[in-house]
Amino acid sequence: MFDNEYIVSLKRFIRNVEIVSINNKLQAYDNVDIIYILEKREDEFVISLNERGVILEYCKIRNKELAQLYFAIFVKRGVTDFEFPLMTLINDIEDIEILKEYLTREQLDNFYSVDSRTKGKINFSSELDKIYYIDASDNEYNLFSPPNRIFQTFYVSIVKLKTMKEWLIQLNDANGLGDQYEATLLGYSSEGLSRSDLFVIKEK
Repeated sequence: MFDNEYIVSLKRFIRNVEIVSINNKLQAYDNVDIIYILEKREDEFVISLNERGVILEYCKIRNKELAQLYFAIFVKRGVTDFEFPLMTLINDIEDIEILKEYLTREQLDNFYSVDSRTKGKINFSSELDKIYYIDASDNEYNLFSPPNRIFQTFYVSIVKLKTMKEWLIQLNDANGLGDQYEATLLGYSSEGLSRSDLFVIKEK
């Protein structure tokens, strides 16, 4: 069901995970207690989690290419320990200009915008203390943050966006689905998929 080329690229992309293909199903083992599953069912693809024998259906996707891309990112994100080297410094910052200086040092300038509504970036409004992302279609997604964690949330969101873009390059996203569904891949939108009610409730 799944092309060998995709399976090989998936194994190359997620090196520390065992991936097994069984008929119409792909299973990725995190070597701890979770199995990530991509399964073809009739006219849709289903992504599920098997945690110690308890299977939870995460989402359904009709587009095969999107399902394969989403699954790759979903598993990679699940087994990746993100690093935030600036976090201890940011805890003591109260001025956005100082934060921008630190972000420049970490070469993050291309992934955020301050007081300038920019597509494909994590945006921050200093007037409203608001963090939001704008996709390629100009849809805006507000990112929740506790009032006392604004800069921390802003920084974390920037790092994750940068990482996502790097992953899409590694996956050689030639058909442009990464740009079209970037908000979905980041977890800000459900465009292109239908998510299980269980996970919708958890992520609100």
